[in-house]
Amino acid sequence: MQRLLYLLVAASVFLMNTQHAIKIPVGKRALNLGVVDIVIWAAFGLWAVSAIIKRNIFRSKLPPVAFIALPVLAILSILRHSDIGAAKEIFQFVEYFIIAALLFINLAENETKLRGLISVFLMAVSAVVVWGLIDYMSSAGIFTAGGAFGNVNVLGAYFAVALPLVLGVALFDDLKTWQRISLVVPVVIGAAITLSGAALAATLAGLLLVLALRSPRVLLPLGLVIGTLGIIVMPRVLRHNHAKIVANSAAVYLYNNYLLDEDQLLERAQALYDDGRYFDARRVLQLIDDEDKLNDEGEKLWDSVEEKLGGRKPSEEDLPYDRPVVAVRYKRWQAALNAIVDNPWGYGLGTYQDRLLYGRIRTFGYRTDEVEAFNIGIEQPDTFNRFLVITVELGLPGLMAFLWLYLWALGRSVRLFGVSKSGLARGVAAGATASLAFLPIVAAYSDVLVRGVALPIVFIICCVYILGKEETQPE
Repeated sequence: MQRLLYLLVAASVFLMNTQHAIKIPVGKRALNLGVVDIVIWAAFGLWAVSAIIKRNIFRSKLPPVAFIALPVLAILSILRHSDIGAAKEIFQFVEYFIIAALLFINLAENETKLRGLISVFLMAVSAVVVWGLIDYMSSAGIFTAGGAFGNVNVLGAYFAVALPLVLGVALFDDLKTWQRISLVVPVVIGAAITLSGAALAATLAGLLLVLALRSPRVLLPLGLVIGTLGIIVMPRVLRHNHAKIVANSAAVYLYNNYLLDEDQLLERAQALYDDGRYFDARRVLQLIDDEDKLNDEGEKLWDSVEEKLGGRKPSEEDLPYDRPVVAVRYKRWQAALNAIVDNPWGYGLGTYQDRLLYGRIRTFGYRTDEVEAFNIGIEQPDTFNRFLVITVELGLPGLMAFLWLYLWALGRSVRLFGVSKSGLARGVAAGATASLAFLPIVAAYSDVLVRGVALPIVFIICCVYILGKEETQPE
């Protein structure tokens, strides 16, 4: 029974590294249920039956109190707002912070068993990197190059969480040379294909922190040199517009339509010209000309546009073609802040997306046919600021509960690094400290509590918690 339970938990550790889910019809809406959800709840049911049969259910280890605050607030939010969206959120909070944490803590109670789960997690990270690399090289649309997550922002958030832990284990654990290399290579590839600017910044900062913890005199300077060269050179040899996508994913003001290549931009300009939107057509042609890639066909279209305009300048109703655009992300931030000021106690779980995003917050978005929007409002997926989302839904108490868990976990990681004796414990502590130290950067630009990212965070925190218990036991 225990072996089967351990295998189920190991399967959940491998399968939790994806956002893909099965759509199950529930009334007018579909409930997205991942394979890992089924595996975790099956493991929990089997564990509960086993504990009852053995009469040790009351001797089981419970998750730390810091894990429980968010699920409790989520459940209480039903009193204010209850629908299928809220039920899904509560289901996930309970699964992530109570059920999964309970299974990890009880079924990996020592370093030997935990090492097996960590090995499975490292294999899963490598698989996600390979999947992401294949997607990056072959995908027609850049925002579908998200590997196991379906979009680049969540994939970037996952890399920011997972890659520092992988590097920590590679540098600190007692491994053979080929094993270290097999862990370092996915770290390098994962960082190279990250297209979310905030996630890339957090990932690189986390990796440099791990290097500093391992060897501040040798590895940190080496990492800085390699990282600087990579930032300068790699975007030139990687995918078209790679550097622009990374920069614009977090930029406040946007100056060009980096989502489209020159041929697509020319098609866009022709369509605008045919629609009589001459100022917008000229603006798109200007984007191509700025890159010195305006071909003969583009030159002819430019002449036609100028002839139609006849020297006219844009009126007040037309957006001047040289004006930068505020990214829709920051307009949503402002709307969310306004909602928090109006109601600091929260609107209830699930209300951000169901009511606010598609209500007052959506009014700050753009229509896809507006050239000045560069399609950012639609094409940038999962741009939610987790701090604002949780405060809008659960109020300031929800934000405090989230920060409590974060600071508690970061403190545990730092403490474990200071007291750990084994290489595995030091590697996990270094990686977890690096992941958590820069997690607020990722959480501001992506939702870190979505499927595929939340469970890895919980797993890493549980690893720190379990190893902390092991390392502080008297010999």
